[in-house]
Formats: sequence, structure tokens, C-alpha cells
Amino acid sequence: MLTVNIGDNIGLLMMVVFPIAMYGFLLIDKLIRRLYETFYEEWVRVGKPSGLLYFPPDSKNIQSMIAFQINIFVWFFKTPQWIKDDSLSLSYLRKIRLSLALGNILMLLGVIALVLSLKQ
Repeated sequence: MLTVNIGDNIGLLMMVVFPIAMYGFLLIDKLIRRLYETFYEEWVRVGKPSGLLYFPPDSKNIQSMIAFQINIFVWFFKTPQWIKDDSLSLSYLRKIRLSLALGNILMLLGVIALVLSLKQ
């Protein structure tokens, strides 16, 4: 019987998940930059979000980070009209959704595998 010890493979899992997550985070920064530079009024309306590494000059520390978290969560499930109207932003959002979903699914599978390996 073939057994797999997840402890031996957690590094491999992280080597797969980390680049996917970083790709998604960089795309989020690109989307926030696009929002700020091209749709400034909308950026103000949604709370002046900052990115993870991109901080627009008009952003505020706590308020912008909270706006970032709220908007990314909302945008994951619902596409705002400004994104629908802009093909580059729509491309970024689709890639963000894919990378976040894939990264989270892989992490969930890793946790499930770890829990199952501990029960043995």
C-alpha cells in the first residue's frame, strides 16, 4: 500500500501555492493601480483602496487596507461595471479570481491531507 506523508511534501505544496498566490497579489496591485489611474472617481467611491505593494499617493493607511480587503472580496464574486467596461481590468480580475481560487483550493487540499495523515 502506497502511503504519502504530507509532512514530507508540505514544502512541495508551498512551492506550488506560493507562486500562484504571489501572481494573484501582483495582479491585485495592477488592478488597484488601473483603478486609481484610469477610474479615479470610482477609486475614491470604493474607499481609496491600496494594493499589497502599491500605495496610491492619495491612499490612507488603515482606511485603504480595509477598502482593499472589502473590494477584493466583493470583486471576487461580483464584477463592477467599471471593470466590465475595461477589457484590461476585466482580464486582471479573471486572472485574480483564478489564482485566488486555485491557491485556496490547493491550501485546503493540503490541510485536509495533513489532518488525514495525523489520524493514521
